[in-house]
Amino acid sequence: MGLSGVRNVVSSSPWIGDWALPFALVVILAIWVPPWYVKRRLKRFVHHNRFQVCPYCAYVLAGLPEQHNCPECGHSYDLEEIRQLWVSFL
Repeated sequence: MGLSGVRNVVSSSPWIGDWALPFALVVILAIWVPPWYVKRRLKRFVHHNRFQVCPYCAYVLAGLPEQHNCPECGHSYDLEEIRQLWVSFL
């Protein structure tokens, strides 16, 4: 049995066929796209609200004092520290 016999076995195998490459691409995209999409949406949300978003619960802190507690989750915040945190994360 030469190489032609090996090729016939591989091409006729039910586990390796024409669907393997498209399936692998779908799996890779399914793993990669959701985190990328979520980070992009978060970046837009934070930029739109001028970095005044609680990092613990994503509550918009616009119009609140510079230093206070988040009304949603209760964590204390400083708007300048939060801005620096978002800039370094995004």
